[in-house]
Amino acid sequence: FISLLKATGEVVQSGGDLSISGQGRRTANYIADGVSMTGREIRTLDGGFGGGSGLSLETIKELQVITNGFKAETGQTGAGTISIVTKSGTNRFEGSGFAYFRPTRFVGDNPITEQRPVKQDRHQLGAVLGGPIVRDKTHFFGAWESTRVNGESTVTSVLEPGTFPNQSHINQGFARIDHRFNES
Repeated sequence: FISLLKATGEVVQSGGDLSISGQGRRTANYIADGVSMTGREIRTLDGGFGGGSGLSLETIKELQVITNGFKAETGQTGAGTISIVTKSGTNRFEGSGFAYFRPTRFVGDNPITEQRPVKQDRHQLGAVLGGPIVRDKTHFFGAWESTRVNGESTVTSVLEPGTFPNQSHINQGFARIDHRFNES
């Protein structure tokens, strides 16, 4: 979902990282469903979320970037606050699934150097499901996403040049249960 932030106009790409109000991504306050996600126990050292991938796009209902005029509860930052509201279940069972496959053989040659691309097979699968546990009282929502990248990295160092395998497999899940105890 980090890529969605660039669509807000408040966030720009600066080198290989995002810049929020002219400051780095690490100085932003991330809030999901009212809970701060800024602590190190949830994020990695480079400022990314645990595992580096963050929440799946399928789990996000709302995304808001607040860069000035902070309220006291969303302050704690020099750059801005990224507020995320996740989806929840409803009184109907609803779900969806997706698959994305990109084998290297479908990637064209570099038009300038006419070199074949290095191996970079990508397979991404995911699904979401939400619905009632107890109608009008308790609802659930869950999401699962798996990303497999099987590729190669080319090293041009004079010490040990070559092409080396580069594989990653990330599974991530998200679950939420909402319960309304009474009318008030």
